[in-house]
Amino acid sequence: MEPRHARYPFFASAREAVRESGVDLAALVADGDPAVDRGRERVERALTEGTVEADDSREWDARDELLSYPIARILVSLLDSRAAVEKYAEAEAATAYRRFTADLERARDDGARRDPARVGQDTLLREFDLADAVRIEDPKPGQVEGTWLWLGVGAYLAYVDPDWGDDWRLVNRELVDGEVRTEREELYRLIREAVEDRVGGGCRSRASAMNSRTNWRRR
Repeated sequence: MEPRHARYPFFASAREAVRESGVDLAALVADGDPAVDRGRERVERALTEGTVEADDSREWDARDELLSYPIARILVSLLDSRAAVEKYAEAEAATAYRRFTADLERARDDGARRDPARVGQDTLLREFDLADAVRIEDPKPGQVEGTWLWLGVGAYLAYVDPDWGDDWRLVNRELVDGEVRTEREELYRLIREAVEDRVGGGCRSRASAMNSRTNWRRR
């Protein structure tokens, strides 16, 4: 279990790390493992404060931080509330957004010096199958490289929320050869939406599976 897994527990590599560890989540709950306390805190802070960051009053190691994520998803699923799932997913996405924008800003400042616990843009794009959909625009004189990019229209439409306003409507964007001209910060907003979709989808799938098992037992 790597520090990056704890920082981004919804990454596929983090999920694989949990699977390979052979940890029995049910046993952790039964034993009162510290990861359970962190998972409970994760849910409580998500629903009341809109963040899943840990309270500063207690230190958590990378193991507890990583395992708290699947435990938190179980707890949210048990609430059997769509509103709770959505609020939890929003909090995970908001926290992830703050983390990866800070990581990417630090990467631009530090250059080649890279903290393995932090994420780079290439890794982030690959995680959500966006690497082949993004093309960086050549900067104009005096413009910082990466300020503007072109994003495949399919990827763009996959994550845009209609409630974001007219500026996001395709009719109001530059669209050339199947690509939408997008600012870097807009791309980050779309990735935040991708995180929310992944977290929320995982919670709803788990809740559905749990309901199916419950119904089967009642037959």
